[in-house]
Amino acid sequence: MLRGILRHGDWLVTRGVHGADNLVATVTRMPLSHASLYDAEDDGVIEADGSGIHRTTLEDLIAKSQRLLVIRPIWSTAESASVAVERARSWIGKGYNFTGLVGLDMPDRYYCTQLCIEAYRPFITVNPDNPIPKVIPPGRMYFWGRILFDTGP
Repeated sequence: MLRGILRHGDWLVTRGVHGADNLVATVTRMPLSHASLYDAEDDGVIEADGSGIHRTTLEDLIAKSQRLLVIRPIWSTAESASVAVERARSWIGKGYNFTGLVGLDMPDRYYCTQLCIEAYRPFITVNPDNPIPKVIPPGRMYFWGRILFDTGP
């Protein structure tokens, strides 16, 4: 079912089942705890977590999630999605931004939502009425995209 909805460059925003997911949900006071970027070419996701930026299969992401949303970024076109995924691929192996949980940026490291937003950075126009912080909580990703699928609470 997801494969009929997902497009290259979409965000998968989830509520995970691990202790770190509980920490994120508690600190952000939101029901979602993680975000990743869909790579249609290998039917997987690129994500940033405590082990750094890496690839995960779609099945593994689903297995470690109790809730899943598919969000299409407002800047997503075939061209921008391709560039965004290429940018995210180039960051595989980089470190995780542990301070992202409290909204802080760390140079050359990425929090999960930061990875998703920064991948699209070349296509983001500055809008003073809707500024995009470098680091945002997973539960606010829909502010910059359209929810196409939600398994529900």
